Amino acid sequence: LITQSKLICASEVDIKDALDRPARSFSDATNSMQLAITQAGLRIVSVGEKGVVLLSDDEGSSWRQAKFVPVSVTLTGVQFVNDKTGFAIGHSGVLLMTLDGGEHWVVKVDGRGLGDLYMKQALSLSESDDKTQAISNAGFIIQDGADKPLLDIFINVDNHIYVTGAYGLALKSVDGGDHWAPFSLEIPNTDSMHLYSYRFSNGHEFIVGERGSFFDRIDSDNFQSISSPYNGSFFGSIDGGKDNLFLYGLRGNIWNYNVINSQWLKLDYPFDNSITSGIYLKKGKGFVFSDAGGNIVKLLDDQVRKFELIENVGTYVTGMTLNNSYIILSTIRGNKRIKVD
Repeated sequence: LITQSKLICASEVDIKDALDRPARSFSDATNSMQLAITQAGLRIVSVGEKGVVLLSDDEGSSWRQAKFVPVSVTLTGVQFVNDKTGFAIGHSGVLLMTLDGGEHWVVKVDGRGLGDLYMKQALSLSESDDKTQAISNAGFIIQDGADKPLLDIFINVDNHIYVTGAYGLALKSVDGGDHWAPFSLEIPNTDSMHLYSYRFSNGHEFIVGERGSFFDRIDSDNFQSISSPYNGSFFGSIDGGKDNLFLYGLRGNIWNYNVINSQWLKLDYPFDNSITSGIYLKKGKGFVFSDAGGNIVKLLDDQVRKFELIENVGTYVTGMTLNNSYIILSTIRGNKRIKVD
């Protein structure tokens, strides 16, 4: 069962039409379900249901719909390399690119071509049992068609782009998004767990997913599976500083993982709601987490690890970004902003 907030709305019934049909212009687009949000220079960009992309040029005070999105599938993630170049992902294996700050988008990959990427990689492997299995897996992806959602996108310090998704999907580009290749074979995800988030922190690459899946890579060809004390889904992670990582997920679970000594500590989050996103404010100001109950909660940046409620915005929060003195939120009822000290 896929329970992450980015999948709370069902995939469109007519997948082929949704892949070929541009997003409509909606009079109430600013109240639509938005599932991810990010910065594009001074602009803020969010993405959500039916291919709706919203843009704000005034710190989230007002929003308008993007001029052209070539698909009407639900979009689940968005990140920008700079103020002009960005990428969005979504259901049906869609991966979009913009070169004008989110006004216009083009399709780089969709679910109908994902299997071909996997098959090309499988056929390039040397003869082995791994090659046979890779060819078989690619065949299943081709046979299934455009039915698998991509869930997270991350751009690291080298401008390499990483995308993870349902059933272990994983793609990367090392040339600015012109070409894409799977990197699933680098992850020991034998049960094809959903991969909800990829992050790069302190020289490590981290991937988290369902049933406590947690993978770490540093200076090696492949990720290593890290044993987790939690068997629920992890939806994301953020750098906790001082060789610590915060992993968050279902039912108010936040875990501190120390990269040096591999020790785990469960933090006492005050609400029993799935935690959907987390951001770092700045040194000394702490961390902020959002949850499915609409709570915006600060974790103080000290050894006490004390939580305090900033505000409840009254709706399911799906993502956050920091813009000067505001936290801008994507929610299932459009975007909101709250002031922070």
